This record gives sequence, structure tokens and C-alpha cells, in this order.
Amino acid sequence: MNTIERKIISYSDKPIDEQKKRSEEIRTQFPDCIPILIIPSAAITGLVCEVFIIKKTARIADLLIQVRRKLKISEMEGIFLFLKQPEQKNGSIILHPDLLMSEVDKKYSNGAFAQFNLEKENVFGNNLLKKVNEKPREIK
Repeated sequence: MNTIERKIISYSDKPIDEQKKRSEEIRTQFPDCIPILIIPSAAITGLVCEVFIIKKTARIADLLIQVRRKLKISEMEGIFLFLKQPEQKNGSIILHPDLLMSEVDKKYSNGAFAQFNLEKENVFGNNLLKKVNEKPREIK
């Protein structure tokens, strides 16, 4: 059985000029779409690409769904996208799920990509399914 290793191209480490060039190529090829850069945390494995291309009419919730489909995570784990603000070095915010991607691109893009940090958190509890499936104890 042959396995193919996919090389991940990291655009977050590249200079802004290279990011802008790649962004313009994507925007020319897909004029009704926006390139989004997603940087996964160390706890997230299985994301083989950083750049997502999403329709301008899509919402943040649609992006979350698209990213979640690419990941191999438990249904008990939630994912969160933190938007990196270009004017602040360490500032990041969580956007409302109903916000249009075209608005995100206009307001928060660094001239190339809107950049998100992807985090994973166990927000639903570890033992929830175990407790639901347990047989009730008999009281003596």
C-alpha cells in the first residue's frame, strides 16, 4: 500500500508580499470567493491545508462547518476560530457566526488574507456519553 505524504505550505510564515501575491492569484482565479488563512494550534492534527477558499456570501458558521469537516476530532470537542487583527500583534477576537465573509474580508484582511487561529476545546465534557450509556445502579 502506497502512502503519499502531503507537504503543507505554510503561508503564515511567509512575508506579506508573498501572501499578497498568492491571495491575488486566488482572487483572480475565483472572483466570487475569498481566501482565508487558518493557523491550527499544536493540539490540532489532521488539517492538511492552511488556505481555505470560501464564497463571499458565506458566513463564519459556514467556515466553521467547512473546517470541522476537514478535521478528525471527537464530536465532544468544539472548535473556535479567533480572528487575528492586523493592527494588533497579540489581539484576536471571536466573530459572530452570522457575519458575512465579505464583511470580514473588508474589515479584517491584512491586504492578503483574513487570518484565523484555530483552537480545539473539550467544551461538552468528557464523561457525558459514558454517563448517558451507564446502567442505573440498584438502590439497596
